[in-house]
Amino acid sequence: MKTTIQYLRKFILVFMILGIASSHSFAQDDDNKGPILPETGDWSISFNAVPLLDFALNAVNIMDNTGSNAQHPGFTEGYNQVITGKYFIDESTAYRVRFGFNTSRDSETVFNSLTNVDGDLVDYENVTTEASSLIAVGMGYEKRRGRNRLQGFFGGEGLAGLQRSKESVDFGNEFSQQNNTPAGSQRQLETKDGTTTFFGVRGFIGVEYFFARKMSIGAEFGMGLTLANNGRGSVTEERFEDDGFGNMVSVEETIDGNSKSRTISTQMDDGSGMNMGLGSAALNLNFHF
Repeated sequence: MKTTIQYLRKFILVFMILGIASSHSFAQDDDNKGPILPETGDWSISFNAVPLLDFALNAVNIMDNTGSNAQHPGFTEGYNQVITGKYFIDESTAYRVRFGFNTSRDSETVFNSLTNVDGDLVDYENVTTEASSLIAVGMGYEKRRGRNRLQGFFGGEGLAGLQRSKESVDFGNEFSQQNNTPAGSQRQLETKDGTTTFFGVRGFIGVEYFFARKMSIGAEFGMGLTLANNGRGSVTEERFEDDGFGNMVSVEETIDGNSKSRTISTQMDDGSGMNMGLGSAALNLNFHF
């Protein structure tokens, strides 16, 4: 249900923006005031418009959050954005460079209690944190068709990126005799996945509508082939054991994984996320200079 509402909101956003842009364009824009479409030597920058538009809807209390708690652009448990730059070598051909950055961090706190050796009930909390990051770049070649405000485009690009993730737990109850920790107890403090590096190629096709001079809104879809190398991860453990002198102590040890892997995959990105590291946004804003 939540996913359906999110898609519905995005469709409403698209129609609202296109409607406002079109009315403004036909009322005020005049081709004689300057070129509307990109020209030879122009530069452009494109970015995901959905977070900004969601924020605008939230601020006026449409369907979801209200203005009092509206999320700022990019807010959630993480941040997901792709920026594309283009250089037009002629009116229908452009080189493009893409940069993607995706980071997330999620924490969960669990409250508990224990009885220590003095018979006192002690409250404590365990905090589990999951974090991940991805950085990716791409370079490509784009061709365009269309004579008026509606432009179609297609092309290909190469991709490369790096991804990391880990999970850590901050335990509020220390391993100690005071806390009645049983001898031989052990627990995981941190789990790191191996660093993943990936390389790929991607074909894409899309459409842009120029609602004003050198400003457009558009969408893009693509399909690509990716080779990913997954490195060895590691686990940090804590144990409660005898130190060899008759004392029970807490000992931490990091153990590296004993395997790594390589995967080859093909997939289609629907413009909704960081597919292949650089999947396009569901809705892009484009500015040409």
